[in-house]
Amino acid sequence: MISIILNCDETIEEILFKLIANEELEQELEKYDLSKKLLKELSNRYKYKSETLSISDLTYKLLQNHFYSNVEPSKCELNKEAILFVKHWIDSNRHKELFKSISSKVQNDLNIQSIISNYQLTDIIDCDTYEVCEQFIVAKLRDLIVNSKINEKDLENYLNKRKHKFWYEKYENIYKTFNYAIKLYFGINNFKPDISSFEDGINKYNSHWYEIDYNYRKFSYYFNNSEHKEIVKQLNFLEDAYLNSYLRVLNDKWQNFVKDYSINLSNHQRSFYKSNIPQIVGKNQKVFVIISDALRYECAKELSKLISYENTESRSFSVKENYMISSLPSYTQLGMASLLPNNEVEIKSTDDTVYVDGKSSKGKDARTKILQSEDVSSIALNDEEFLALNRNDGRELAKLNNIIYIYHNQIDAMGDDAITEEKVFDAVESSFNTITKIVKQIVNLNGTNIFITADHGFIYTNTPTQDSEFCKLDTTFMETSKVNRRFVIGKNLEENSCTEKFISDELGINGDNDFLITKSINKIRKQGGGNRFVHGGATLQELVIPLLEIKYHRKNVITDVEATIMPISTITTNNVNVSVYQEEPISEKVKPITIICGFIGEDGVEISDKHKITLNSSDEENRNRENKLKFTFKEIANKYSGQYIKLTMRKVIENSSEQPIYKIYDVKLQLSFFNDFDEF
Repeated sequence: MISIILNCDETIEEILFKLIANEELEQELEKYDLSKKLLKELSNRYKYKSETLSISDLTYKLLQNHFYSNVEPSKCELNKEAILFVKHWIDSNRHKELFKSISSKVQNDLNIQSIISNYQLTDIIDCDTYEVCEQFIVAKLRDLIVNSKINEKDLENYLNKRKHKFWYEKYENIYKTFNYAIKLYFGINNFKPDISSFEDGINKYNSHWYEIDYNYRKFSYYFNNSEHKEIVKQLNFLEDAYLNSYLRVLNDKWQNFVKDYSINLSNHQRSFYKSNIPQIVGKNQKVFVIISDALRYECAKELSKLISYENTESRSFSVKENYMISSLPSYTQLGMASLLPNNEVEIKSTDDTVYVDGKSSKGKDARTKILQSEDVSSIALNDEEFLALNRNDGRELAKLNNIIYIYHNQIDAMGDDAITEEKVFDAVESSFNTITKIVKQIVNLNGTNIFITADHGFIYTNTPTQDSEFCKLDTTFMETSKVNRRFVIGKNLEENSCTEKFISDELGINGDNDFLITKSINKIRKQGGGNRFVHGGATLQELVIPLLEIKYHRKNVITDVEATIMPISTITTNNVNVSVYQEEPISEKVKPITIICGFIGEDGVEISDKHKITLNSSDEENRNRENKLKFTFKEIANKYSGQYIKLTMRKVIENSSEQPIYKIYDVKLQLSFFNDFDEF
């Protein structure tokens, strides 16, 4: 009768949701003398007691009861069934907006903010009843980071506890800011700039120092995209630490070895074509080269993982990571020219156009001609042209050409503009999507050999360069053809205390030009453009560029991580602890998974609460990959006592509502008492 009047499902839960959403409906029930009967039923179900029984009063008590169940269980006034009701409410997509509005009202009316101020972080860490709980946790974690009172492992544990909570999504960027802030902090603190030679500096950068630049980029990205910047602004001290305790210190030390630069060094950019392309074409295979302008080494390391995640049952990518040394000066025209087949590279005095074996390399048409001088079945095009090709045109392109160069320019285009340079890290994230699309398109054209590389790297700081930090370089009386923030090209150039002079021969460039390269991270004052994003110099961030060699295979080599549980034969209480083990650490070949666990009867009825966990640990220690879950059975579970029930694991599929069964375990339910759902 009640469900008919309210036009909802006849379950107590749905009736209660309907009344919470619209209090006026309670008056409608009173017309039929049903309100008191319903409240009596709810009182029995949840052990609800009050001098003024009402749906509104019950709602307040339900939320407070759920709050205290996570914070201080001794203060719970209702029973476990009441806790499960709110938990189901929180987990329900259908009633999500209702929970947001009601929770907000209750937290304001009861001044929950003042209540939680009496608790510690560890008391509140599991609470997701109110948004102020999330804000409290965020503020506490920030203070711990700012005051250096937390390590990476403890922060990771806290973040994992929040990952699947109700309010997490709204504060996700802040939590990710914290994650990279702590990594950046300890990375800088443990940084030791010991360099013994040019090769030693290159090797140490590409093996581990690059991680500091990576963590700074990710920290900055999430910091700048946080909706509540006032919360994270205290982490700004990391800007100074990155600039002055890492970037400047590293490259001041590195400057001692810059003069040892040579195009004859192993893995130099100039040897890319000769070392890689003919070997593939000689086997009658196609080769695709994606050149992303300013794709820094650390950016490509992340891109490599993202491409590996694109593996499916029908396709797989093996990605070999390597590095090259960029041409010097590390700017676009020279870097792009160096990736073409070349014997000689020349910069003529009249302008900064780079000539390859006497041919201009400016623009994709000119680059096509240079490619065709080595192999007539070659073409150069930009990413937009390539992605716009339909299947037939794309396959015709691949049929006619053995070598296809694809140019991509999101990062450099964004960084080189003073108006947009602060968005350069956004451009990096966007580039990952674009380049991944290009790779998929290549695969659709039956391409199997793909290289991804860059013309140069870059240095970037959120903090604008101060006037005192610019080089005092007077070029008035110099014969210059190009003046960049990081280098000068011309004749009869004179170095000073903040620049290093190179002649053409030292850089493997034909002609009679001189080159001034700014030392370390120094910059030259120049009208127009920005000064936070720069390249052209000889820092490790500019010189070390990526080389990803991708092989496409039709056989899948990537698997999901395996989850198992500690065997359970019989359950005798209404609360049971279950240990879910991640069988192996995640890696390039083992992907993380997210699962939802819960108990059901043989008839498929849910009889317990559910837990959502992500198995993503890379820890080699088995015991550190254990996830301890505590399940509470609903009152309905009593009728299944003496029967076999099922612990189900369902796999969460990203961007899909489908949750296929992952694993099922049969367990005997043998409850000793039938009144365990009464009082705490």
